[in-house]
Amino acid sequence: MLLGSLLAGREWRLRGNLVQYGTLILIVAAMFSTGSRSPVYSLIAVVAVYAIFAALSGDLSFSAALQAAAGAGLLAIAVWYFLPEPLDAFYNRAMGDEDEWERVMSQLIEPMDIFFSIGIFGYGIGAAHQSAAFLAGTDISWWTDGIVAEAESSKIMIELGGIGFALTYAFRIAITVAAFRAAFVLKTRAARSLALMIAMFLGLQIFGAVIFNPTMNVLYWFSVGMLFALYRFDEREGA
Repeated sequence: MLLGSLLAGREWRLRGNLVQYGTLILIVAAMFSTGSRSPVYSLIAVVAVYAIFAALSGDLSFSAALQAAAGAGLLAIAVWYFLPEPLDAFYNRAMGDEDEWERVMSQLIEPMDIFFSIGIFGYGIGAAHQSAAFLAGTDISWWTDGIVAEAESSKIMIELGGIGFALTYAFRIAITVAAFRAAFVLKTRAARSLALMIAMFLGLQIFGAVIFNPTMNVLYWFSVGMLFALYRFDEREGA
């Protein structure tokens, strides 16, 4: 997504951006090779939403759209020709019997079920952390009365209760809205392009694994910090 925003700021030109396109090919190939469907579906959704908002803000011209389509075509051909194994891995996983819709909805339904068990106060920060059982030396989570969960939204409910859950997700929604606003109010095209990509990334992570995933935690707060840094960059470039 970050590479996409940088290429969008350069109108998706191939000349002078071969390194960026090459890196994008490797990233997409690696994404397919995991067999996970969520990143692929998320990327498709991001491209569609980006095109809509970029067109509304006037940053996606017809010529830039054609160049973006050409770049996407080049990317697809390169992955298909040079790296067929990742595509096979993804296809085999996508044809599985797992219920994707049920997994998505569980992020919303499961925390509510937990709420009725623990109320507005949770068991404290760290109670649902993946290392808790190891540190306690037992497989039975007696400190949460046996309540365990896999989804991050459920873990937040276990640790912080209803109040903490509401505050956590209120922030995630608010910062996403702020990023979308920046995509329209910033003066320079490069800043608007980055802000739009940040907004979509933060939006995808509203119910993503941010707290209990150390890598995503760094990426998430880096994006939040970059959003505020864009205002200073935009002020300097637009002066």
